[in-house]
Amino acid sequence: MRTTLLALFVLAIVPFAATAQTDTLKPPTATATSSNTLASELDDENFFGVGLQVGLATGSGVTVRYSLANRFVFEVNGIYLAINDPLWTVGFEGQYRLNTTTNSSLYALAGAGFYHAAKGDTNKLDAPIRAGIGVGYEWFISRNFSLAIELPITIFIQDEIAVLPLPQLQVIYYFK
Repeated sequence: MRTTLLALFVLAIVPFAATAQTDTLKPPTATATSSNTLASELDDENFFGVGLQVGLATGSGVTVRYSLANRFVFEVNGIYLAINDPLWTVGFEGQYRLNTTTNSSLYALAGAGFYHAAKGDTNKLDAPIRAGIGVGYEWFISRNFSLAIELPITIFIQDEIAVLPLPQLQVIYYFK
């Protein structure tokens, strides 16, 4: 009876052992060539980025980003438009990458922005100072380009505080 149980046990284990052994024999380039984006390199090297951002929490306009290998990212956003009345915004944002795959990144963010829309010399916005804290998801659409959507809880700082979850969008080009 013991011999029969031992034989059944060995017959049950051998296929799993063979499968596990062949998985470890795969060449290392089989997974390395599956994606040609730099998302998987973000945790190992520092990168710069430039792009555009649209949002009401941490600034809109041109974005300049510095991504550190230790998962921290710092960026400055801003724009100045003067068609009829001047409109400008400046903001900063800090990010921490929570999870990075071969073609995407999930991150936490916090930042603030100042928005100015003038009619003459006065700012016509009731709440020009905003702050935000939330999460973002970045998807690499090619080797160096990414699209990101962020959902910060936006705090409008004025006489009465207003809090709204407002999305932000980004397009970033990465380089060294």
